Amino acid sequence: MNLSRNFLFLFTFGILGIFTFSAIQTKAASIYFKDGKELQNVSGIRKIGDSFLYKLDGKNRSVFIYKIAKVLDDNGNLFYEPSDLVYTRKWEDNDGYVYTFKKNNEVIATGHWDSNDAFVVDNGKLQDGLYNEYYDSGVLKSTLAAKNGNLSGSCKFYFDSGKLKREGSFSNGKENGISKLYDLTGNLSGTSKYNDGKKNGVTELFYKSGKTKALLNYHDGKIEGAQKTFYESGQLQTIVNFKDGIRNGQIEEYHENGKLMMKGNFVNDNLNGQVIQYYESGRVKSSKIFDNGILMK
Repeated sequence: MNLSRNFLFLFTFGILGIFTFSAIQTKAASIYFKDGKELQNVSGIRKIGDSFLYKLDGKNRSVFIYKIAKVLDDNGNLFYEPSDLVYTRKWEDNDGYVYTFKKNNEVIATGHWDSNDAFVVDNGKLQDGLYNEYYDSGVLKSTLAAKNGNLSGSCKFYFDSGKLKREGSFSNGKENGISKLYDLTGNLSGTSKYNDGKKNGVTELFYKSGKTKALLNYHDGKIEGAQKTFYESGQLQTIVNFKDGIRNGQIEEYHENGKLMMKGNFVNDNLNGQVIQYYESGRVKSSKIFDNGILMK
């Protein structure tokens, strides 16, 4: 019986699942050139080397990237816009992501995130401005604002379809304020509060309908206190207690009709003691005994 594993999945992967990626989509509606010309009803646009390939009136065409001012998708959202300030990320096994910042294709600074969730500039000087990151297709992937030598100001992250995925803000290298998450259709899927780079306060997750899916409390980046999930009807689904980021205390799960489905107790992230499951009628379905996460009987 994997009750412990099931509820760990619910309160870890369930939260992180909102960061999943979509397949690359290259449909775009308009290309605007630096000389003032524009093309409408463009499709199949993709980046190959220093050029964009696209289809217009059923014919394959190409254009050098340096001639483009911007590209908008079929919903009018920004699909691509060139910048003299860009950055890239590369995963290093010992250091995590290493960031490289460039101006006019020349490296001006590098940096990384430290153990205190603060961004540190390792080499060079981070010039004030807005730095763009791109997918291989040329679609804008993210923007980071820099001021006074570190990340400060708004940050935005995009799906490879060009739609906004996440937005927030930094102050002197640490995330602060409200962070908003969106799904592929543009619906708000979650909000979190940050203070000095760590989650603090209530994180709220939403169904596509806009109704609350989960209420999660954070303190200094760790889940703390009673955490709740809800059915889309608004009925409470699960309530479980956390202390210092791990489950400690009672857990209860409910059927959508409001009847108790399961109750048990966690000690240091492991089920301990009696765990009872119920049918929707309220009749007992099963009774199990756990000791430090191990099913005894």
